Amino acid sequence: MEAHVRFVLDKPEGDILHSDVWNIQVLVLRASNADGFDVALEQPTSGDTFTFEMVETDPEVRHLYNGTAFQSLSVLNDLKHFDSLQYFSYSASQPYDELTDLSGLSACKGLKMLSIGNARPETLAPLEELQALQTLTLSNCGTLDLTPLGKLPALTSVSLSVDTLVSLEPLAQMEQLSYLGLTSGTTYPGLEPLVQTNIRYLNMGASMGDEKAYETLDYTPLAQMKSLVWLNLTHQARVDSALCGAILDSNKELKYLDISYTEAAKSGAKPKVEYLMDKT
Repeated sequence: MEAHVRFVLDKPEGDILHSDVWNIQVLVLRASNADGFDVALEQPTSGDTFTFEMVETDPEVRHLYNGTAFQSLSVLNDLKHFDSLQYFSYSASQPYDELTDLSGLSACKGLKMLSIGNARPETLAPLEELQALQTLTLSNCGTLDLTPLGKLPALTSVSLSVDTLVSLEPLAQMEQLSYLGLTSGTTYPGLEPLVQTNIRYLNMGASMGDEKAYETLDYTPLAQMKSLVWLNLTHQARVDSALCGAILDSNKELKYLDISYTEAAKSGAKPKVEYLMDKT
């Protein structure tokens, strides 16, 4: 991690002092410059809603450097020196098995937003310490047991892409969960546990070629999710007009339903819902 930190601090030589990093609230590290920039900010960018993508375009960003590729991280222990860290994003380069231990995150008690990409964590247990965490993104992180997430009272948004999930059962314990993304080929045994949640925004958008991953998935639990106002079923090929009808009949609050590239779309089904272009 030292190479990354020296880079964002623009400090190629000399000791890195605690005082150099203790005020940093936003830290974005990329092992491949194809994935973006390394960024360190003492305060989040302006606006009511922060996203990691904003730091690459916001003119107020400081300590922004477009650098060369660094080696992937194997541990995150140095994060303990970032006393003020609230937003952390890391994406590895190939091979994706370097980062398996997330225990270094347990020291980041103030984290509100966490994004990990292209890693292979053995367990998500260290996340149990992140009681302030509100938003979690895990992309291409192998097989994941989501049980520790049930112990995070502030977590309202979970995005999972290109992952293999042991079960969705732990999400049933999360009464506060509002947004769930199960995208880009993420697989799981079944949707039944989601019936017990209060999820309002569900993104199941797949990519072209992901159809086989959902050949046996039972979609009927979607018709029992009474809190849904936004549902994306793009490229879920087996979604038909009968399912769409059942979802709409059982949920009068639904405002957005995307059935692009599904059986329902091919059949000319046009559910009468208001199309909202975002989930806010």
